[in-house]
Amino acid sequence: LQLMFTLFILLLISVSHDINGSSLTYLKKLLHGKAPHDSVTPIQPVKLLEQPSIHISLLPKSVLTVEGTPVSLHCAAHGVPTPVIYWKFNGEYLPQGKPEKDRPEMELFMNIGQRTLQSSNTAGQLEIGCITVDQAGIYECVANNGITEVSAKAVIAVKENTPQSSMCSNDGEVPPKIYMWTDFRIEMEDASVQLFCRVKGNPMPEIQWFTGDGKRIINDNQFQILKSGDLLIKRGNWRLAGLYICKAINELGEDDIQTFYYPTANTEEKSGNEKK
Repeated sequence: LQLMFTLFILLLISVSHDINGSSLTYLKKLLHGKAPHDSVTPIQPVKLLEQPSIHISLLPKSVLTVEGTPVSLHCAAHGVPTPVIYWKFNGEYLPQGKPEKDRPEMELFMNIGQRTLQSSNTAGQLEIGCITVDQAGIYECVANNGITEVSAKAVIAVKENTPQSSMCSNDGEVPPKIYMWTDFRIEMEDASVQLFCRVKGNPMPEIQWFTGDGKRIINDNQFQILKSGDLLIKRGNWRLAGLYICKAINELGEDDIQTFYYPTANTEEKSGNEKK
């Protein structure tokens, strides 16, 4: 799917005669490729109505703890386009997630040619179930919106504990933990929206989505639950505005988060229609 998406975008680039600076930069970096030759004039696949921006909206806090205890770091970022969050430990990527794998590709594909806000606050957490002295160090929350990235660091200091033989037994099974999700999302009416809900656990958790009034969401002409766990709102409108709940479940437990979706009217189009 990712390869098909990339080839389709590159085809659009080659046949277009329109250009938009911020959208072009976004696309180039989104695809992690080189700029087209000067003889090829690219299109704007998605027109951003706001200038790209990104900042850390919740800083991770440093922790002093004892070996064998659970530790969580929390972080959030607001950005245009939608940011994703991943983590580094002493400068090295952690396997929990990387930006090239976490982009909202289905949303971007469905919104080709549309005017979008892509204004979102993305939350993330890093959980260490039973920390060891070797895991003490500098942890970095990195937020990436496909154009640029920002980061914030926190230190985890770990005191030794004894007896070590009684700590951190690991049978390979892990209860669900949602590690990245959409905190809130603002988008134009009629645009598609992808709400993050990324989870880890063993056995792999089942993802369920609910509306704010508790109604379970199924795949239909309005919604699609993606393989990543994200919820795709196929065409946003005021009837779909409000609170959504993502729940991750396996035989060891469950975890859930809440997200808020707010569709906003295209005032330019409305004013144009009124003049007619």
